[in-house]
Amino acid sequence: MNQAVINDAGPLSAVLGPADWTHGIARPCQNVVADPNPNLTVQLFRQPEGPWIGIRAQARWRPAGGLGAGSGVLLDVDGEIGRVSMSVILVPFPLQAKAQPAEGLARASN
Repeated sequence: MNQAVINDAGPLSAVLGPADWTHGIARPCQNVVADPNPNLTVQLFRQPEGPWIGIRAQARWRPAGGLGAGSGVLLDVDGEIGRVSMSVILVPFPLQAKAQPAEGLARASN
């Protein structure tokens, strides 16, 4: 993150954005509209040092149901600083059905 979300919010604020990306980085499928995570757990055992936060991400999915879990190791320039975990729901793209005009409306012409 190039900008602080809230000035002087402390070191945890620098970790929360990248931690939230964990499931997207490790997501095994691409054809989803959204993949919200209804929960996010971040555990730090030390404050981050340096200008960047890294994630070693993993994800596990139930292909038929659209449910999964993401987790990862959070890193800084000196190594591991903590862990992240979350549940994830996948919302697939709708089928590309041919658009039909609403009842009583004429089709547009070129």
